[in-house]
Amino acid sequence: MAALTSPLDLATFFSNIAHVDWTLDFDDVSTAVETRGGKPIKISNGDPLWFGTFTVKPLLHQYVDTVLAKIRLLKRPDMRFMIRTPYRLGTIADPSGASWVGFTPNVTSVEANKREINLNGLPANAVISEGDYVSYNFNSPVQRGFHQVVTGKVANGSGVATLVEVNPPIHEGFTSGTVAFRQAYMLAVIVNENTSPARFRSVVADGISVAWRQYL
Repeated sequence: MAALTSPLDLATFFSNIAHVDWTLDFDDVSTAVETRGGKPIKISNGDPLWFGTFTVKPLLHQYVDTVLAKIRLLKRPDMRFMIRTPYRLGTIADPSGASWVGFTPNVTSVEANKREINLNGLPANAVISEGDYVSYNFNSPVQRGFHQVVTGKVANGSGVATLVEVNPPIHEGFTSGTVAFRQAYMLAVIVNENTSPARFRSVVADGISVAWRQYL
């Protein structure tokens, strides 16, 4: 068997971990300052990034080390992993994502404001809801964009939806191409200093908490 390579895919790591809780939030990577007149403004310091934590459910001793081995591997500076929301595979309207199987959603164009996208290749009459997630590859070497829908739409009978607004804005380097609403994922790195190790008790080990940040 070949050595594991970065990034660890969903099946190798994240999808095999049973979580007892999960957090996901968004950092616009900006600094708040005030003008001489006292007007607050924000200055961007780079690409916005997602971040969060997940806590692993208590495990019997004989199983916990299989999880810890992967987490410790991912603490290396050269390692990344794929991560997605664990509570649904698909969209809010179709949590299992079953209706999206066999379809290849595609962004045909990005509006000038970088917040609205036009799509085809969707299931007929598919519902894209406010709060759904969408992801895509861009640039070389490959980076992975991850966005949340702000203004949802319903596709027409031909699988076309226009002016779907997302946040954060679409990344430079992506103007059209395949996107994923089912199993939308991003690439992430472990934040070592905010990750908690296991506490081994008489029968089980618990307390494993992993902090992570999006990698672009």
